[in-house]
Amino acid sequence: MHGKSGSRDNARTESLVTAARGPTPVAAGETDQQLLERVEQESPQPGGRRAPEPGGRYAPPELGCSLDRDEVLRTVAETMVETLPAPVCLVILFGDDEAPTFQVQAAYAPGIHAMEAATSLTPHSLVGRAIASGRAAWTEDGAEPPRLVPRDAGARLPIRSGIAAPLSVDGEVTGALVAYHSTPRAYGPREAELLATLAARAGAALRNCALYERQREIADTLQRSFAPSLPGTIAGVEVGHTCLPHAGQAGGDFYDLAPLPDGRLAILVGDVSGSGVRAAVHTAMGKYMARAFAFEAHPPGVVLRQLNDAMCAHGTGDCFLTLFAGELHPGGRLRYANGAHPSPILRRARGSLSLLGTTGTVVGLLPEQQYTERQVQLEPGDTLLLYTDGVIEAARRGELFGPARLQAVLRQWNGGHPQELVDHLLDAVRRFTGGHLADDAAALALRFG
Repeated sequence: MHGKSGSRDNARTESLVTAARGPTPVAAGETDQQLLERVEQESPQPGGRRAPEPGGRYAPPELGCSLDRDEVLRTVAETMVETLPAPVCLVILFGDDEAPTFQVQAAYAPGIHAMEAATSLTPHSLVGRAIASGRAAWTEDGAEPPRLVPRDAGARLPIRSGIAAPLSVDGEVTGALVAYHSTPRAYGPREAELLATLAARAGAALRNCALYERQREIADTLQRSFAPSLPGTIAGVEVGHTCLPHAGQAGGDFYDLAPLPDGRLAILVGDVSGSGVRAAVHTAMGKYMARAFAFEAHPPGVVLRQLNDAMCAHGTGDCFLTLFAGELHPGGRLRYANGAHPSPILRRARGSLSLLGTTGTVVGLLPEQQYTERQVQLEPGDTLLLYTDGVIEAARRGELFGPARLQAVLRQWNGGHPQELVDHLLDAVRRFTGGHLADDAAALALRFG
C-alpha cells in the first residue's frame, strides 16, 4: 500500500475508499461542476453531496468535531470535492518510519465505488513542487493523472489539471492535499487560499486525533494493569469477575482481592469519576492506596477515611470515586464500609437477596469524612455480587437496565460457579443495550464456603 525510496522519488501508493457507483463517461465540454451534479443525480446511494447553505454557498464541515482519524481524512477529501469543486481529490500523508514513505490515505471521487488511487512524488511532480515550495502549486493543463482503480475510472474522470498544497502539523510538512480537474483550469489566489486553509484545518484536526490516540493508548495501558489476574478460588472463596470496557475510552472501574494475614480477604470495588488518562491515573492512585491501607491491617471504614483524606489533601479536587471496601474473615464474617458505591447484593444459598447499602459519601471530594462500618455473616453457599454503576445504568432508548433486572438475574441464577453468574449478568446487559455501552461495566462475585 505504499512506495519508498531514498528521496521519495517515484514513490507510488494507493488506498481504499468507498463512494457510490460509477457514472457514464464525461460528456464533451462538460465542466467539473456539471460533472459533479450529474454524478450526484446518477448515484444510487442516498445522501450524496452535502446541502449548501441558504444562498447557495457550501458550508464546510467542522473538522475538529471528530477525533477519528479516518473520518477526518474522508471529510477533508469530500470537502475538497465540494469547495473547489474537483472530481478527484487525494489526501497524502508521509509515513512515521525512518524510511521515507507516503500513502494516499483518502481518495474521493463522487460516483466511484471502491476507488483506489496512486500518484507519483518526484521533485517535478505536482505534489513534489508543493512540498518543496511550502505553498500551493498547480498545473493548468497536462497534469499527470493519478492512477485510479477501477481502471475505467480514468476514462470516466479524465484529468487535465490539478492543484496541491502541503499539509503541516506543528510546522512540519506531513503530507499534501491534491485536487484534480477534468478540464484545463487557470488557477489563482482563490483556489490556492481555499486549499491552504483546508490544509491548515486538516493539520490541526489530525494533530488532535494523534493526541487523543496517544492519550487513549496510555489510558488503555493503565486500565489493563488494573484488571487483576484472579484465580478461581482465593482463601477458600470461589471467585468470578469480568469487565466490559466502554469502546474507545478508558474508564475508572476497578476491583481487587488481596489475601491478608490470619486468612482474611480484602475486597475492593470502585469507580472513579470521568474517563481517559485523568481517570486512569486517579484509578491507579485510588486502587493501590486503598490496597496499601488494607495491608496495614486497617478496618474498611479506616481505609476509606484515610484514602479520602489523602485524595483531598493531594488531589486536584476535580476527581472522586465511589468505593466499597470489605474484609472477609475465615469464619464468614464480612465487615465492610461503602463510600456511595452501588449496593452489593448478598444472595443467600436459599435464594433470598439483601443489599449492603451506603455507609458514607464519595471518596476524595470532602475532607474529614467518617465511614460507618457494618457486619454481615456469610454462610456456606452464600454469594456476594459487587458491580459498578455501568451495569445498572446501561441504557436502551432512555430506559435503564436498573436494579430490578439485576436482581432478577441473581434470582434466576442456578447457583453454579460465580464466574457463570458474572458472565450471565454482563451478557444480559449486552443484550439489553444491543452491545452499546455508555460506560464501563464491571462485576465481581464471591461464593463463600
